[in-house]
Amino acid sequence: MSAVWMRARAELRARWRSSVAAALLIGLGGGVVLGAIAMGRRTDTAYQRFLAANNGYDVVTSSGASGAGLSPLDIDAASRLPQVADRRITDIFFFGARTDSGEVLPRGESAILADPVPVRADMINRPKVLVGRLPNPARIDEVALGFQLANAHHIHVGEGMTVDVLPTATLPDFNQATTTKAVATLHVRIVGIIVVPGGFPPTQSYFEVFASTAFGNRYAVPAAAVREMFVKLHDPQRDLAAFKAALDKLAASPGREQFIPRSGTALAVERSTHLRAVVLWLFAGLAAATVTLIAGQLQARDAFLSSMDNGPLRALGVTSGQIVLLGVLRVLVIAVLGVLGALGVAVLLSPLGPLGAARLAEPSPGYSADALVLLLGGVAIILGVTALGAFFTWMRARRTARATRERARPSRIPDVLARASFRPSAVAGVRMAVETGSGPTSMPIRSTTTGLAIAVGALTVAIVFGSSLQHLLATPRLFGFTWDASEGNPFGPDLSRFLGPLSASPAVGAYFSGTTILRANITGSATTDAPVWGLDQNKGDVAPAVSEGRWVKAPDEIVLGSKIMRRVGTHVGGLVAVFGEQAGNAAPVTMRVVGQGVFPTEADETGGAGPGEAVGMTFDALRRLVPDAPRNVFGIRFAAGISSAEGKAAVEKIFNFDSPAQGPNRPSDLADLARVDGTPLILAALMGLLAVATLAHTLVATTRRRARDLAILKTLGFSRGQLSSTMLWQGGTLAVAGLIVAIPLGVSIGRWSWTLISRGLGFVPEPATRLLPLVAVVPCTIVAALIVGAIAAAPAARTRAAVILRAE
Repeated sequence: MSAVWMRARAELRARWRSSVAAALLIGLGGGVVLGAIAMGRRTDTAYQRFLAANNGYDVVTSSGASGAGLSPLDIDAASRLPQVADRRITDIFFFGARTDSGEVLPRGESAILADPVPVRADMINRPKVLVGRLPNPARIDEVALGFQLANAHHIHVGEGMTVDVLPTATLPDFNQATTTKAVATLHVRIVGIIVVPGGFPPTQSYFEVFASTAFGNRYAVPAAAVREMFVKLHDPQRDLAAFKAALDKLAASPGREQFIPRSGTALAVERSTHLRAVVLWLFAGLAAATVTLIAGQLQARDAFLSSMDNGPLRALGVTSGQIVLLGVLRVLVIAVLGVLGALGVAVLLSPLGPLGAARLAEPSPGYSADALVLLLGGVAIILGVTALGAFFTWMRARRTARATRERARPSRIPDVLARASFRPSAVAGVRMAVETGSGPTSMPIRSTTTGLAIAVGALTVAIVFGSSLQHLLATPRLFGFTWDASEGNPFGPDLSRFLGPLSASPAVGAYFSGTTILRANITGSATTDAPVWGLDQNKGDVAPAVSEGRWVKAPDEIVLGSKIMRRVGTHVGGLVAVFGEQAGNAAPVTMRVVGQGVFPTEADETGGAGPGEAVGMTFDALRRLVPDAPRNVFGIRFAAGISSAEGKAAVEKIFNFDSPAQGPNRPSDLADLARVDGTPLILAALMGLLAVATLAHTLVATTRRRARDLAILKTLGFSRGQLSSTMLWQGGTLAVAGLIVAIPLGVSIGRWSWTLISRGLGFVPEPATRLLPLVAVVPCTIVAALIVGAIAAAPAARTRAAVILRAE
């Protein structure tokens, strides 16, 4: 055993450069993987950690009709209900404003929130300051803005704003807000930009301006429109239903009072942040596969080169088991050094996360060390790299150097080039790239080409993913929209009076009507609840997109989103039981699943549900579940030859509403994803750096390993320029060989993966492959290989033939 330790130390001393290079490659790749996983976890959990840090509410309710059809409520009586553990009551004022820079905040579009007491550390729904500070409780002329309003109107801390405070009488008729005389007009200074638990995309925070206690006290009597109560329950899971029932008894119209559990808002926000986390985890998976394969080819090459000494070692009495142990010891040292580097890289990358809105929620921004990811990831890297090294060493331990030489076969490609009168440097370089060689100059060409192909293939997969995402974002049909404009109000009264005018309008080619926010319970092998799209196709054929099957035609048919279909354990053609959530409904109705639908995800259309988290049925079927369901939403497709502007003008004339007809809106979570910061690009760049480093390591190792071959070429008359050209041809040939495999395989894997993922997320699976970026991969890869080859050519050109050949 002492001989094994001596040999192991000698190998580490003799090959310390290659060992350090391998450890650096593993550290860089492993760090990117661990960093992406940790950023994904940080992104995915940021909102829940924000709620815990800022004492998020369990339920919101209000004293007045803050929306059409909502019932007034005795807020003081509600605050004394036994389920209430703590509450925060705030005054809400509607307003209009103009900033000093000329930005206009229309009257009634947003509201001012003012607490009767100053903000405390234990306050429910406490705001988080992003920039600046909170208003001074004693200053009536200081306000803070929610970040969504500040971003929408390009408002910054320090700006002034003239505010018209509107009287209570303007609620709920916002149409009067433009002509109502203000209770007061004052000039305020914006001292901070803040965010609250209910103010993250894709939700829309209504209370966008936060004023001081002094402001609330000054205008509470003439102008406070609503008293809002944020509630913490003793036991949210147990008390939620009981609290809702108690509110029903207090409301003027039972069942119509404002009741917004935090869970609904949290689901919408978490869906958006989770999508970003999924992107990071997908990248981490791709990077992990790439790093594993590259590490495998490094270990295969190392074992290949080490096997040249297996014969002499056996002659000295070293057994096959001891040869394997020698390989494992060296690989273990490389793995430990690589893990130390990976941990450092992961921590250095941590300030890049969380991504998007989760970055605003993060309670502890900056550097972060996810102990679970780093510990488990570090152990996995050590075990994985050591296992790969042990496997390849064991495979090679059974072979002698003579057997390796006997299996080395020449390639026909260099001979073809020679007969075609290519330059000698080109023929020699291609030969070095495609032939393993023999004896001490042997190189594992296949594993080297595989490593480069893996890196380029990973880049190709990323390009297909990016192309498919852009195609999804640019194609409304893929996220549910098959119509040109929407009208109505899902929270408003029945609008059946517009059916006739829409049917008669020549600008309207097709339209549906119905409602989109009522909920029902769906039971298959399991039960879940979901928003219901109850629609009539009043003219033509228009409905949310269907990725499998068809849209409903009869009252006993239903279309399920992909996630609902999985939750209830059914399929197209299966049967489900459906019943409404309101008390007093009839027995469940059995319906046949005729399609898998894709539903737009705007909160005002689906109650914040995701694209695969709603169900669709006819309006008559919905009326069986909810007899008083209003017909208040319309999806309109314009007639052929009608432009978007002409169609919207015609529709707005029919409805005569102040709000314009809305075109297909990109889902908020997808729009947020489209604006993702450069973190994935940075991670992809690091993977590209890993690929280049791998190629450089290969070419440098080739230069050292084949110094004898280069010396012979120099003896035969090769100049320094020809030796450099030989290395360039070798690098270029390796790049071309990798591209031939990588691009077709990367495109296939990318399209298959996108189809699988988009179907799982609830979108229509339609991968897209943009030709230009894929074509650009070819010259970029070859140029990178040539640059690396040029760097490796420098020592090759300085080969000292006499010194090298003297040892022969």
